[in-house]
Amino acid sequence: MPDRETPRRLRAGFWVATFALTLAHLLRFQHGDEALYLGWLPADLAFRIVWIAAATVVIFVMTSVSWRGDQGESP
Repeated sequence: MPDRETPRRLRAGFWVATFALTLAHLLRFQHGDEALYLGWLPADLAFRIVWIAAATVVIFVMTSVSWRGDQGESP
């Protein structure tokens, strides 16, 4: 039976990423910020889009590691 123990580095990376995403989520932008990216995207919305993309990557990476099947076994 293969070892399913998650490597210590991966576990630490998960907690660092989770903590960083939590801190970033708590950041507040000034609603009066007039900065636009690409000429139409408000800075607050751009930040939230990047945050959601980063959270999605963390979820997919961690679930792919946690739920990988044994080799040679059909799903």
